[in-house]
Amino acid sequence: MAGNRLGQKQLSHFPRHDRLQELNMAANAITEFPANMFLHLVALQSLDISKKQLKSVLFDLPPHLKFLDLSWNLLTSFDTNTQLMMNALPSLVLHLDHNPFQCDCPETSFIEWFQNTVTNITNRENITCQQGISTYHIITIRTSLLEIKCGLTVNVVVVSSLVVGVVILMATLTVIMYR
Repeated sequence: MAGNRLGQKQLSHFPRHDRLQELNMAANAITEFPANMFLHLVALQSLDISKKQLKSVLFDLPPHLKFLDLSWNLLTSFDTNTQLMMNALPSLVLHLDHNPFQCDCPETSFIEWFQNTVTNITNRENITCQQGISTYHIITIRTSLLEIKCGLTVNVVVVSSLVVGVVILMATLTVIMYR
């Protein structure tokens, strides 16, 4: 099924296959999958959904999956549910190369997962993430420093908001007093 014109509309007619062990859906026009798309493929062990426009993994994975290729997509991180789902597949080999992962404050849990998961991520040491115009190897990021930076960013925003609020309040009171 790789490299054909399969798109979103055809996914609703995807047949049930109880003995299918390998599925290659690389390089199709699919941008997302229905949540339960692969659950009925109980024998599936290898799934290639690389070279797409996937921005997130919001679908369940079959229970016996051993190989998942998500390379060459538009993934920026994994949410907590995706992290837990992948951790629940102890023999999973995961390909993540060539995704525009982000290493900003919202992605701190993804970076921690990436560094500590038991999931076998191929080429782990060379997978990078972006922070602004800088590129970093995810495996080398010190999440404790990122958390401190993120905490400082939040504190600066809160203090700035308070200062602006006080200035507006003072200006309002001044106008009221000198009417």
